[in-house]
This record gives sequence, C-alpha cells and structure tokens, in this order.
Amino acid sequence: MSGVVHRGGGGAEALRVAMKRAIDVSIAFCALVVLTPVFAVIAVLIKLDSRGPVFYRAQRVGFRGQPLAMLKFRKMHETAGGAALTMADDDRLTRIGRWLARTKLDELPQLWHVLRGQMSLVGPRPESPGFVERHRDDYEVILTTRPGLTGYSQLAFAREGAILDPADPQ
Repeated sequence: MSGVVHRGGGGAEALRVAMKRAIDVSIAFCALVVLTPVFAVIAVLIKLDSRGPVFYRAQRVGFRGQPLAMLKFRKMHETAGGAALTMADDDRLTRIGRWLARTKLDELPQLWHVLRGQMSLVGPRPESPGFVERHRDDYEVILTTRPGLTGYSQLAFAREGAILDPADPQ
C-alpha cells in the first residue's frame, strides 16, 4: 500500500469535495466579474496614493504545506519593511492602505487563488512560513485543509491590529 491516507466515506467524501469546489469556483468567478469595476477603482486609488505596484504577494503556506504567493492589493509604502503583522496605526500603511486594511478589501484578489484551486472561499487562513514553523505541531492538521479567503480567524480577529500588543504582536 502506498503512503496515501484514505478517509472513510469514499464516494460521499468525494462528492462533498466536488460540491465545495463547484461552489467555490461559481462564486469566485461571479464575484470577479461583478467586482471588476471595484478592482479598477482600487487600482487607480493605489496608484494615485503612492508609488509602487498595485498588488503585493504575501508568502504563505498553503494546502498540504505548499508555498502560496498570496495576492493582495498593496496597502503599504513601496519601501516598507518590518514586522509581518500590521498594527492599527502602522506608519507603513498608505492612506488608501489604511482604508483597504480596515475594510478588508485588500483581500479581494485572492478570489483568483480560489479559481485556481489554491484556496477555498471558507477555510483556515494561510499563515506565514515562520509562524507555521514556530507552531509546526498545530499546523499538521490545519494544512490538510485548503486555506480559505475567509474563516473563523477572520471573525475572531477582525480587529487584530487593534488588539495585539504592539511590542510583541506574535
């Protein structure tokens, strides 16, 4: 027997996975079509507000531990560096970036990852490689699920930047 892990349920599990994927693709495709004008307006606002690209790729750990260059609208100044987490009054944020962070609209480009099958609409958020490495045992199970555009952590930590300790946000 190969190293493949089989879950119980066989056909029922395969149907559930196929249905979830069909729903993800349908909703992501429709959302991308409908939101195209919003994407265009956000792109123009970002370019008018600061120098640099419209998009940013955040390095994350995806499904089954695969690297994921997660697409986001750029919120920070082009030369920003520092901590991986964004705090409420982070000086690195542009004016438009503050608004994008507050409204979570910076996450919209991840609909592309949903279409490509790298993410799902709902699931655990993909984390940074350093955070996953620091908590490897906890992430063994989490990484068996396709990461999501939204999930429990977005609800629980909707105001993460305002509740974390600025001295030690990790």
